[in-house]
Amino acid sequence: MPAIDFFQCSPTANGIGIILCLIFLRDSNNQTIRGTSGGRLKRSFIPIFAFAFCLSAASNGWASDSIPKTAWKRAFGLPLENSGITRVPGDIDDGYWQGVPIGGIGAGTFSRSYRGEFARWHIKAANHKYEPVDANQFAMFQQSEGDGQGTAQVLMNGHPQDSSLASWQWDYPVGAGDYYALFPKAWFDYKWNKFPAHVVLEQFSPVIPNKYRESSYPVAVYRLHAENRTNKKVTVSVLLSWTNMSGWFRTITRDFTGAPNQGNHNYSMNENIAGAGTMKGIVFDRNRAGGAPNEWDGQFAIAALDSPGVEVRKQTTFQASGDGKAVWTPFSKNGRLANDGKSWVSDKEKLAGAIAVRFTLRPGETKVIPMVIARDFPLVQFGEGRKWNRRYTDFYGTSGRNAWKIARDGLLHATQWSDEIDQWQAPYINDASKPQWYRGMLFNELYALTDGGTFWGRQAGSDLKAPPTFAELECFDYAYYGTLDVRFYASLPLLKFWPDIDKQVLLEFTNTVPKEWPEQGLWVWKAAQTGQPVTHKRKKIGAVPHDMQVSAMKKIFDVNVTKFGHGEMGAANGMSADGAILTNAEAKEVWVGTTEGFAGLLMSEGQKDEAWKATWGLYHVIYESKGYWFRTPEAWDITGNFRAGMYMRPMAIWALEMTPARPRGPERDSTRTGAPPRDVTR
Repeated sequence: MPAIDFFQCSPTANGIGIILCLIFLRDSNNQTIRGTSGGRLKRSFIPIFAFAFCLSAASNGWASDSIPKTAWKRAFGLPLENSGITRVPGDIDDGYWQGVPIGGIGAGTFSRSYRGEFARWHIKAANHKYEPVDANQFAMFQQSEGDGQGTAQVLMNGHPQDSSLASWQWDYPVGAGDYYALFPKAWFDYKWNKFPAHVVLEQFSPVIPNKYRESSYPVAVYRLHAENRTNKKVTVSVLLSWTNMSGWFRTITRDFTGAPNQGNHNYSMNENIAGAGTMKGIVFDRNRAGGAPNEWDGQFAIAALDSPGVEVRKQTTFQASGDGKAVWTPFSKNGRLANDGKSWVSDKEKLAGAIAVRFTLRPGETKVIPMVIARDFPLVQFGEGRKWNRRYTDFYGTSGRNAWKIARDGLLHATQWSDEIDQWQAPYINDASKPQWYRGMLFNELYALTDGGTFWGRQAGSDLKAPPTFAELECFDYAYYGTLDVRFYASLPLLKFWPDIDKQVLLEFTNTVPKEWPEQGLWVWKAAQTGQPVTHKRKKIGAVPHDMQVSAMKKIFDVNVTKFGHGEMGAANGMSADGAILTNAEAKEVWVGTTEGFAGLLMSEGQKDEAWKATWGLYHVIYESKGYWFRTPEAWDITGNFRAGMYMRPMAIWALEMTPARPRGPERDSTRTGAPPRDVTR
């Protein structure tokens, strides 16, 4: 496992003692890779992105009212006025165009925003990139029987900022449908009067409790729910185009500036699948040096299932920065592509490919068409140069050439996984004793479990029978793995749904207790107080985290919740007795995870109304007023502006589900004083 260093802080100004236990990774010169706020660990890794777009027709009926009412909802492309911004120069702030991430635990993720663009990329470990890739798009063609011309439209509320793909029909109307989110699922519900058939695109990855194998998969499933409510036949075609991004995740920058394309190439693939049809698609690859992949080597693939009533056609290669006519001219005519298999090796130009899946709906007919996007970037490489294989490679191998295989499995298990996610969520989202907004927030805050830079894998060459190593990233601005003083907030859903992972993490930490790292590390807090560098041992024998006791709940609620931001922003860390906001940098903030932990304590003491009120303040800021959906920060102040987005701690919302009720009466007092509790039978 990586070298573990422990960083200690002495008590803060308000007397609260904290010990931070951080995993630091040392580079090839044995220097600790630490960084300051806004920095990142200089580790490297490149996943293998395999995109499979697999569609197969099914006769099951489905309608948009099947979307759970607890799912967070927002109109396509609807702007937000007075959205929150970062208060810390250099911290990540990409704005509110975000969406549910796609990818398994430790597999890396990307996401499609609620205006339809693929923009956020967490593929390289501990590295955040945000940049829309213009040629990565869904588009749709529809034509009613008897109409002389159909309608073809890119399903994005926007267009490229340059002349790329100028022949395509951009700017899907803002508000012509709704986006729904209930992690790990999202739904794009298209409602445009130029489309006669009603189409909903369901999206998820198989992040499923106690399914450790499937939860690790770098696969995204898109199930197309199409319904013809007219009295005429309607032809529908869905297009997926993708850029060859192999090699793009080599750098630690926050965008794709300078991303290499040399040596990239696309090739066509077909495979007969017994009882299902023919899987057709395109593999995106690059020339490699040697047999073993480097961290930046990998594949992408897009594919679909050609079966009775569903036709799949391709454009194997086109220039992503060109006019796009090779794709749009045939697609806009009748929903078909030219089946052009031409391929070449890129000198420096960006390459892309596309598939189109075409079918016809009779009046009143519905089809559910599962589509799969998979990726295979197997390698993670940290600062010392040690190489790690992602967890999913235990099942697919480490060559970085298994994009197609991953895609196939996603296609064949799409319905099963969707049903299992629904079964998992049902008891929680259908519990009418709890607020509807909370039931949705409960799952949506789990996004960080996959999207927060999570690492899960094993060192290359290690025993496959040994447990893999797991570590969560504190956040991309504070790029520390395994920060024990805050990871316990984020560990609640792991403990509940993937307990073997949480047990393994705690075992690894307990194994370090009798160990010592004599190297001297900088004591940042003390150095800040004295104005001079102060060092200490990184880890002392027997050092373990301190715990803290929360008390005076009613006073905290009355002052820190109700008197801060009119009771609509959560619990401030510190307030004066008369309700004045303190000036201390941390006291004046609301910490999302801390408020959730406080709400869990309130709930355990039977103070439900107060617990919901404190938690609703968080919901109001994140999902209504400031636009922090799927980038929930560590903290915000009275202005609502934030610090440290995409933080791990907000997963502590599960404290409201997992904190047991405290016993009542004398036995509770005895447990607080350490005396043996009285035997109580109730």
